[in-house]
Amino acid sequence: MARYITTIIIALLAFTSPSSDATESANTSLNFRIFGVGSDDFNGLFFFNGQTYQELTFNRTSRSTETYHYRGEPKIRLYLKNPNFTLERPNEPQYIQAGAANIPADISTSVIIIAAEQENRTVPSSERRYQAFVMNDNRDTFGVNTVAILNTTSVQLYGKVGEETLSLAKGESQQFDYTRYSGKDRGIPVSFAFETQNGPRLVLSNDIRLAKNRRVILILQPPRNRNSTRIETRMLSEAIYPKESE
Repeated sequence: MARYITTIIIALLAFTSPSSDATESANTSLNFRIFGVGSDDFNGLFFFNGQTYQELTFNRTSRSTETYHYRGEPKIRLYLKNPNFTLERPNEPQYIQAGAANIPADISTSVIIIAAEQENRTVPSSERRYQAFVMNDNRDTFGVNTVAILNTTSVQLYGKVGEETLSLAKGESQQFDYTRYSGKDRGIPVSFAFETQNGPRLVLSNDIRLAKNRRVILILQPPRNRNSTRIETRMLSEAIYPKESE
């Protein structure tokens, strides 16, 4: 009888104990900086760091000064304060989710590009919504004299970066070495189009000048004018200088 009870207990423990995979997924760790694009001031935007809601602070033209730390499930979420929350209304959530992004398993150091939805220009502050893109920001894999393309539109794009052709759905491309184009008057040629019923339609064609000793993210955004197909671009550039010889 005792052996029978022991067997049942062991079976119950095996059934109720979390698997190692679940434990690992709940222990995702991410160090990240942020950058915002789109018509938005990004004020009052928070993320849940695994223990508490922490407000994000943006720089206008560069990665955030602060490096943030997240630990939890492999999805990071963005929040705004709920204006309807009061102590007298405890059933109202204190924060409202405004965006989310999955965290790839191979990324532990990131820059998260936060793209404001176009409707944010006209809706109340608490109804703003965002897309978030978790990009690998490890200098060992995203190093000097490289450029990556980030497509924040909902359109599949086809194009060229330098001599390389690519098809780019929403999200990031691989990195491209632009060393051979740096310092040239024309810069690196970048062009993209999308397919229509009448054939390809060009949405971007430009020679982009990139300085040496930098790593660059070229961010493709939806057209500012809804009647236009010409996409907007934003460039996030960071200087990386070789260490001086001792």
